[in-house]
Amino acid sequence: ASGNMGEIAVMAMLISLIYLVIRKNADLTGVFSVLFPVLILGLSFPSNDAESSYYAFSIMLTGAIPFVSVFAMNEKHTVPLTFLGKIVFGGLLGILIFVFRKVNGSIEFAYYIVLALNLVSPFIELYTRPSLFDKIDRNIKTKLATKKAKAKDEK
Repeated sequence: ASGNMGEIAVMAMLISLIYLVIRKNADLTGVFSVLFPVLILGLSFPSNDAESSYYAFSIMLTGAIPFVSVFAMNEKHTVPLTFLGKIVFGGLLGILIFVFRKVNGSIEFAYYIVLALNLVSPFIELYTRPSLFDKIDRNIKTKLATKKAKAKDEK
């Protein structure tokens, strides 16, 4: 489709993703958390004039979705750092991109949605980070287990 990124641009982004994964600068959790909802929604709600699989893959591999899933989801300062936070952020991003693209037909909304979700990102991080008490409970349990093991060994 005219105005969309082509196959060569998507291939270049995939090569750069592979490079970033090798250098351990990228996390695939964010990438898949954006692409999975887009794929599921594309298969569930296809266009009237296309097969569901063709429509889902054409939406997933065109426009801003590959760019956002590779580069915006691996930005360390604006995306939540926790595993669950990345899944929630990426899922919201994928769902909102699909909905805006389905309703409006435009691909430019992806960048605005990323900017809007960057404002919400600290709140997602706040609600998805592990509690301090969970860490304390785990530390106490491990200390108790090591004390029991030492006591058992001494007997």
